[in-house]
Formats: sequence, C-alpha cells, structure tokens
Amino acid sequence: MPESSWSPPPGALPPDVNNLISQDLNYFDKKFRTRTPKNNLSPEENIALEQLIKNPNIIIKPADKGSSIVILDREQYLWEGKRQLLDTNYYSKLSKPIFLETISMVAEIIDRLYKKKFINYKQKTYLQGDSEPRARRFYLLPKIHKEPEKWSKPFEIPPGRPIVSDCGSETYKTAEFIDYYLTPLSILHPSYIKDTYDFINKIKNIYLPDNCLLFTMDIDSLYTNIDITEGISAIKNIFLKYPDSKRPEKELLELLEINLRRNDFEFDCQFYLQIKGTAMGKKFAPAYANIFMAHWETEALNKCTKKPLYYFRYLDDVWGVWPHTQQEFQHFIHILNTHNPSITLKSTTSVKAVDFFRHHYIQRS
Repeated sequence: MPESSWSPPPGALPPDVNNLISQDLNYFDKKFRTRTPKNNLSPEENIALEQLIKNPNIIIKPADKGSSIVILDREQYLWEGKRQLLDTNYYSKLSKPIFLETISMVAEIIDRLYKKKFINYKQKTYLQGDSEPRARRFYLLPKIHKEPEKWSKPFEIPPGRPIVSDCGSETYKTAEFIDYYLTPLSILHPSYIKDTYDFINKIKNIYLPDNCLLFTMDIDSLYTNIDITEGISAIKNIFLKYPDSKRPEKELLELLEINLRRNDFEFDCQFYLQIKGTAMGKKFAPAYANIFMAHWETEALNKCTKKPLYYFRYLDDVWGVWPHTQQEFQHFIHILNTHNPSITLKSTTSVKAVDFFRHHYIQRS
C-alpha cells in the first residue's frame, strides 16, 4: 500500500504535544527544507555530465554486478538487445501492443476479488493502478564481469542481463499482490537460504567427512528459462500443499497467468511479447522462481541414488557437500541436467575451497 499521509486533527491532541510538533517542524524547516544542497561538481564537470546525458549516440547503464557505470555505443547496445529479442524461443515480435486490451481483464478480476471480500475498497483502488498505464520497457544491464573473449561480440559488446521495467504498467500492482501471497510460500523448502548471515549460521557447525568435495552449482538464466506452464503448475502444487481459505487462489492464478503470458514491452520503437520465463522486473519473480526451483529440485534429487550430504540454495546458486567420488558427482550433475530441458546447471568442485553466494569465498576449516 502507498505511504499514509494521515495526521490526527490538532484538536485531538493535548496542547503540549501540538506545541512539540510545531517546534520540530520549524526546526526541520530551518535545518533541511530551506537549505540549498551544495554541488560537489565543478562547473566544467557539470557541463560534461550534461553533455553525456544528452548525447544521443551513447547509452549509460549500471553494470550487472558491482558498482561500475558502463557507457556503450548506442548501436552496440541496440545490437545486443535485438540479438536477444530475435531468439524466438523466448520472444515474439508484435505488430501492436496488447497491454491496452489487458486492462479490462485485470479490472474484472480485481472487481471479483472485491465482491468476494478478499480486498476492501481502498485495496481495490490501489490494485487498479494508474488510469493511463504505460507500456513496459526492455533494457539491459551489461555483464562486464564476464570474460571479454566470451562476450556477445568478443572484446567489443558485453552480454546484457534483460530487464523488463514493469513500473506503471497495467499489471504492476497485481504483481505486488501476487508476491504478497507467494513470498511466504517461497521460503518453506529445506534448501532455503535467506542471506549471507543465514548461510553462515547454517554451515558453521556442520561436520565435513574426510575426502568429501565442496561444490557449487549455478542455474543458467533461471528467470527467463522457466517454462510458463510448468511454473504455474508449481504454484498450484504449493497451494495444494499449504492450503489457506483466506487465499484467493483462483484469482491469483488468473492474475499470474496474465502477468506471465501477456508481458508485452517496447524496445527501440518495436513491441515484443515474452513467451517463456518471467521477466526480471516483475515483483513476484524471485518468489515465483524459488517455488519453481523447490519443486524442480525435489523431483530431480529423488532421481539420484547418491545425494549430497548438505545442499543449500539461494535462488539460482547452490552450495553443497558431496561425500562420494568425483565420478559419481559427474553422474549426479548429469541427472540434474537431464531432468528438465529448460534448466541447465554449471558446477565447480574442490576439496579445499569454493566461491559462493555473490562471490563469497567458502573454505574448509
């Protein structure tokens, strides 16, 4: 919900409280609101920055990882975007946008949620969003951390992480609504890692047998590779596993289907439709991917006669301990990589140390 702007009427508060509030507001007005921020750039630097912003021949984006800023030739940026969007396994070119037709579909579901008393009037108004929603926009975050020889054009154009900006779209608020129900379910699997502290807490007292292997696995482009039908099926399964009479499952699944199958967007004055996976930019994407992967790993691990001693996952990154041979580990990876054609894992093993969890270095003690 949006931040509340409500304040109690002055007459409802004791005079001493009103006086204290008045003094505080006056203090902050003098200290902060009327102060002109000091510019820490020289006039020459400001002119140069303005010229960069207005230069139509370059694109400025943050790097996919780290804090770097990347300046790309506009034609190179468009080349990488179109290289990805021409992959018909994931995207389909549209002759016109479809999001305007989606507005009434979403409105009908929201109205039904209100009539069934799953939401109140204020929530209904919020979920309806902007009266004139904007088209989603596709953009890329350059992966300059990749080896330059493996770039889309080696040493010239880095690959980009595809993001579809959902802000202000006809489904933006409903994506938040879906996320509200999916997030609590997405953390219920046994391999779940919340963050670095949670991971360290889980492994700090574990016992490592002699000759065991530390391993990591990384799922290749998880968000864009989730088959939509299989993803929705995973959500249905977790709804069945954890029933809740207060959860509007029928409407949630309808809204999820719309968010996934009608995710059209614009790039370089052309509209496209995402036909596989979910876009980074959808509020529910992490929870949705987590639930899908929990379903995937339950089925895949059940196929394995020999399993890891420990197995933890943070979205698309896996860490574990393998108590068997290297050859048996390769067979284990083969089983996982052939379980579902959409999910491919890259793995590393070591008897001493592995990089894991946003490049944290994990070493045997």
